[in-house]
Amino acid sequence: MRFTIPKSTDFKKVVQVLTKISDEVPLKVTHEGLTCRVLSEDKTTLTSLYLSASMFEDVEVEGEEVFKVRTKDLANVAKRASRNDITEFELDRANRILTVRLRDKKTGVIRQFDIPVSLEVEGEVGEINLNYPVTFEVLASDFKEVLSDLKIVGDEVEISYSQGKIRFRSEGVGRVYEAFMEQDRPLIYLSANEEPVSSVYAVDLLAPTMKVASASSVVRVSFGENIPIQLKFDIKGQGTITYWLAPRT
Repeated sequence: MRFTIPKSTDFKKVVQVLTKISDEVPLKVTHEGLTCRVLSEDKTTLTSLYLSASMFEDVEVEGEEVFKVRTKDLANVAKRASRNDITEFELDRANRILTVRLRDKKTGVIRQFDIPVSLEVEGEVGEINLNYPVTFEVLASDFKEVLSDLKIVGDEVEISYSQGKIRFRSEGVGRVYEAFMEQDRPLIYLSANEEPVSSVYAVDLLAPTMKVASASSVVRVSFGENIPIQLKFDIKGQGTITYWLAPRT
């Protein structure tokens, strides 16, 4: 298996997202792109990263290749990449090595790094397919601001929809917090086919999802009565990162 990421900024961006998913991640590479899905040990969070083939060049793979790699090892290579570098990847299954080459497109100088990988990957985690009654889109910065407020008040939040408004409500010791969003104030998009709808989620599960907000300007949120909430970020037209978080019961 071989493939190339022609822009070092894209390589750094991919590694940045992967390191925020887990210490070790399973990667699946096909001609359609790269996929990574990780279910947390407590089964409360499913994270799915998809990068389209448009981000890569010179892809050589038979069917699909699946392997596990430590994100720390990828991050150490990404730190060494300069803006003139083209990043080349080659998997050596026999020796369980992922070779990463940083090739300077101006001078031709190549720096090579060998990263150990594991080929023992458990069964692939599937996505969660649900029919959500409520979906809205909002700037990631606006959503992040609400989550920052919620962290101060309590450890869980009730997210609800009624009469054209999304409400966030949390209670703490002697404190109550409420925030409302509606179309254009500041929602970019809002769709609902049921009302009222409400569900409760842990703030400490929602907050980490915003770590990837720098890679996306908009977050798409879907939820329903006592079902996992979905948060989806577009990565500049080259892929998506999606989170599903279990509700509090």
